[in-house]
Amino acid sequence: GEPGAGKSEAVVYAAYAAAEAGNNVLIGYPTGVLVSGYLDRLPVHSRITCETIHSAWKIGRDVDCDKHNPPSRLRNYELFIIDEVGFLDDNIARILIRAILELPQKPLVVFVGDLAQLQPIHGGDVMRNFLQNEDITTIVMEQHAFARTQDPKLLDFLHCVRTEQPNIPAIKK
Repeated sequence: GEPGAGKSEAVVYAAYAAAEAGNNVLIGYPTGVLVSGYLDRLPVHSRITCETIHSAWKIGRDVDCDKHNPPSRLRNYELFIIDEVGFLDDNIARILIRAILELPQKPLVVFVGDLAQLQPIHGGDVMRNFLQNEDITTIVMEQHAFARTQDPKLLDFLHCVRTEQPNIPAIKK
């Protein structure tokens, strides 16, 4: 879905509903800023964990380590929600996908993001190609009455910055 369509709110409600149904939920984000923002919005629940993808999957920088060994605690989760997947560079996407596929419990995995917005510095094709696999169910969220914004001027601007580099006169409008 495009910016403002309600993807983030869907994550909050889905995580809470899954936890209330007795599932352990791990929500992974590419940055600590996103973790903080979601922790402010998520109701406290003992079955919901929010972490950066790097922390949850124990992914280190290339200069710090030469291998990846996902922690066994990942086996405790029935649902993974990975938000803002469009931000993941190719190396992190490869590690994340491999680690999830290797888990014995085969959790439900939900990838959330807008692959047309901010691209990572190093690639972005791995996650995009993975998500285009015909075995993966895709749901596209469209603008709706309960979305974050209904302001047509803001929505036009968000669409513009999502698809092209705006010029200064367009930004000043």
